[in-house]
Amino acid sequence: MNYEIGGFQISLDSFPFHESEYLAAFRTECRREPDIHMTICEVPQICISPEINVKRIGETVYRDSYGRRVRVCMNERKDALLYRITELSQTEKQAEITPDAAAHLGSYLVLRWLNLPEAFLEMETLFLHASLVRWKDKAILFTGRKQIGKSTQAELWRKHRNAVVLNGDRALLRHTDGAWIACGSPFCGTSGICCNEKIPVGAIVLLQQGAENRVEPVSLKDAYVALLEGCTFEAGNIKETERVIALAEQIYSEVPMFRLICTPDEQAVVCLEKMLDRRDICG
Repeated sequence: MNYEIGGFQISLDSFPFHESEYLAAFRTECRREPDIHMTICEVPQICISPEINVKRIGETVYRDSYGRRVRVCMNERKDALLYRITELSQTEKQAEITPDAAAHLGSYLVLRWLNLPEAFLEMETLFLHASLVRWKDKAILFTGRKQIGKSTQAELWRKHRNAVVLNGDRALLRHTDGAWIACGSPFCGTSGICCNEKIPVGAIVLLQQGAENRVEPVSLKDAYVALLEGCTFEAGNIKETERVIALAEQIYSEVPMFRLICTPDEQAVVCLEKMLDRRDICG
């Protein structure tokens, strides 16, 4: 099975699993050497060295004798390992899963094993918590803290300006061919909106709820905070944090960013639209 997400080729050598409609939207033909390859195989049982202290909840991460990162997880009964993921290289992974779990394997776990936010960050691409809409062939990304109204603003643009909502939860930001593009992803949260499209970025909009609508400029510090809070990466990893900061600075210098203090109605659309028109951003 082969997928293209954000322009990156992902190849899975696997037995059939329960593929969600969201992941299926990104299936493609294999046209070149994959950027990420993972083999998924079923094994009778998974053995592990007794000196590894396996957590009873969540994943345990350790380095094997070859220095490779390994992730293991207990089953629900907490009496055996459910799976093991070995990172053979930056682009190559091997997943082993027990028969009981293999019968119920689905897209959620496969995507978790691929760990795309980390892998894509190595390729200078960010996973941003944002609602992504296409308007006048440009992308507008609404981002901000949880429950701030990202999906609400996206829906307002769909309803009042015929914008197309491409993703309701997480979008990819990638610099390619001299410009930033936004890409849909198979992660759509509870919105259920997930389209496999790539489109030039028009603007990134930081949301803040308010009693009236106005658009304010965003400082570099604001951009750092918004992207560090909104992007998916391991916060305790200095290397990843530095990479996100570097990309945030580049985005700030090359992409229009605004803070929209807004109400949940059409007036918020009118307010932002005036700024976009004045700056000829989505013309």
